[in-house]
This record gives sequence, C-alpha cells and structure tokens, in this order.
Amino acid sequence: KVVSYDALLVVQTGPYKIFPVHNRYGTFVENAQLSIIAVDKSENVYVIQRLPRSVIKITPDGTQTIIGETSRIVTDAKIDRDGKLVLLMNYRRPGKMDLDTGEEVEMLDVGKAVSFGDFDSDGNMYVGGRRSDLIIIAPDLTKKNLGGVYASDEILCVRVFNGYVYLLVTAASPDEQNPELAIWRHQILDATGALGAKELILDWANTGEFAATAPRNFTFDANGLMYIGTEHTQPIMILNPEDKTQDILYKDILPSFSEQLVWGAGNNLYMLLGGAEWNIVRIDMGQPGAPYFGR
Repeated sequence: KVVSYDALLVVQTGPYKIFPVHNRYGTFVENAQLSIIAVDKSENVYVIQRLPRSVIKITPDGTQTIIGETSRIVTDAKIDRDGKLVLLMNYRRPGKMDLDTGEEVEMLDVGKAVSFGDFDSDGNMYVGGRRSDLIIIAPDLTKKNLGGVYASDEILCVRVFNGYVYLLVTAASPDEQNPELAIWRHQILDATGALGAKELILDWANTGEFAATAPRNFTFDANGLMYIGTEHTQPIMILNPEDKTQDILYKDILPSFSEQLVWGAGNNLYMLLGGAEWNIVRIDMGQPGAPYFGR
C-alpha cells in the first residue's frame, strides 16, 4: 500500500503500477568487455567494445548496428560539434570517427598519451592521462598545457560544468594539501580555455564507506549535483560540490559496478556496467543532465 503518513484510513484500490527506474539496454556478446559509451543529440548510444574494438550504434528503438572498428582500445569518447566521434585511446594522437562511414582519422599529435577529455562551450577540449598534464585543444587544433600542474599525476576523468573543468586525479606525490585520490576543479577564465588555480572539491578518503572502493567516472545533472560511478555495491554516489553533502542514487536498486556514466539528451542516464556482467543500464532520472557542449 502507498499511504500518506497522517491518513485516516488506507484507500482500497489497485492494482498499482510502478515503473522500473532502470533497464538493461542493448544485447552484447557474452563476456565481451565494453570500453566506453557516448550519446548523440538524437539519443543514439554508441558502445565501443574492448576486443573486438567494434563501435555499435543503438538507436532509440533498440536497433543495433556495427558501424566500424577503432584502431586502438578506447578509453573515452565524445561526440564533437560536427557529429563525429572523438576517440581517446591512451595515445598521443586522438582519433575521430565518421559515424556514417566508420572511417577513423587522426585529429592531431598532442605530444603526450591522453585518455580522457571533455568540451567547453567555446569548443575547447580538455584532455589528460597519466603524466600528461592537462592539455587544452582549441577548435583550430592548436594546443597548450596547464603548465605542469598535473605533469606527474594521473588524470582519470575530465568533465566541464558551469564554467569549470572538473578532474578526477591520482597524485604521484600526495601530501596534506594534495590528496592521493581527489576531484579538483579549475575555473575557465576566457574563450581560449585559460584556467584558474586548482580547487579541491573532494578528497576520496573522506567519502565514508565509498573510500575503500575506486571511483571510475562522474557526470552532472542540470542542477549541479555530481554523480560518481564507483566499484561499490551501491554503484553511484551523489555529491553536492558546494556543500560536500553525499547521498546514494537509488539505494539497493541499481546493479554494481559502474565503469562509466553518460547523460543522454533527455532524462536518461546511461551506466556502463562492469564487473561480472558487461552491459549498458539505462536509468530514468526524471530530470535532464547538465549541458553537453560537444553534440
């Protein structure tokens, strides 16, 4: 029964219809590891397998089509403004795939192996990886780095939200001012991608029960709440970056664990499910995600 706390009596009616908050999305070869997912403005989901490195398109009606194969194992992928798929592959030359033909070409040589990235509203792309520093790629494909701020560290996720670049970073030489595993942010100062000083948002050691498991990825909703995918049995932790309060998304309902989180063009949050079973889980959030500046 569903009843108000101060109701005088329980209304006898039914049956009640309760819609599931998540469902498995797509069918994949059993035990085939999935690398990464991306979603375009039409809510087509692109799933990239690890081996074979197939790029699978899932349309909103569930139709699956293999559109190509990447040259390397992909660590992150983003839809660009031209509708093509940018491929980051722990390699110094990011690729770009035409989603109509499956053709892949190199974008540029950034000089360091980069694995993760995101776009800002001016078309700048911020990319990073292990010992790469944060590299800013302008729309004309010129590049610059952050001046060695993360030159010895490992960048594990990059997201842009509300005029800031947020980074999940493992520090090479942690200390009291530089936690071993943390989320930082830099204010975007102008249209060229110039960034302000680093600001600590979350020391992962201070996340209670989550601290013993690894964070994998994060994204934002339209209201600024951060959703962090983890290896915990409760796979998605919610963080308010301003007051640092924490919560759990759909406690005891979602399967574990979360390799990646990507918001669609509407109210759906897509979770790449790792661990014993590789799959895509589509979660109805009842609200849109933050603006994505690539698609």
